[in-house]
Amino acid sequence: MTLALPVSAEPELYFGEVETLEDGSKVVSLMVKDVDNLGSCEVNIEFTTSGVEVTGVTSGDGNALTVQSSDIDNTAGLVKITAYDANTAYSGTVVICNIAYMESDSNPFKISSAELFDYDSYEKIQHTGNNDIDRSSGKSTVKPTATKAVDDSATSVATVSVGEADGEGVVAESTEIADETNGSPGEDNDGIPGFGLLTGLSVMLIAVQLLRKK
Repeated sequence: MTLALPVSAEPELYFGEVETLEDGSKVVSLMVKDVDNLGSCEVNIEFTTSGVEVTGVTSGDGNALTVQSSDIDNTAGLVKITAYDANTAYSGTVVICNIAYMESDSNPFKISSAELFDYDSYEKIQHTGNNDIDRSSGKSTVKPTATKAVDDSATSVATVSVGEADGEGVVAESTEIADETNGSPGEDNDGIPGFGLLTGLSVMLIAVQLLRKK
């Protein structure tokens, strides 16, 4: 006798029910259900510009991410949102954000693209309900810069900064690593390439000329 193991549902983005406030404005929540260990979300939302005005984007209540930035363009009918919590991972049904708007009696919004990221690994969380944003690269940007040690010691230091130019949610860090030796061929302790070698050759030539004159 075998028991079938439960199959976990794939996370799904969706809009909640429209709520009408006392002033006549409307609020609708963007949510994700069946998600595990959610850390952040980036989403683009489109809406019709006919008779609709988005007045604000705020964080939800309870099990909700914190809206860090929002860009509202009522002329183009586009809202761009970034939401995350640096100290907490969220699972289950999570509110991404609340969108406040005027004029329309129904929900005029449509998810054009979105990405969900795992809190620990920063990797994309596969989900339904929208199209993923197309990224040109899946790697972080590393830019090492070598500098001479202040105390003129034998080892210089390279500082490596890990950026997030690709937007993959990688946390930026700086690391110091041993890079090269100041006394390596072609470089003296003053950091001038070939200076020591040229100086030695000049001294030898002067000595040879003095011996010839004698």
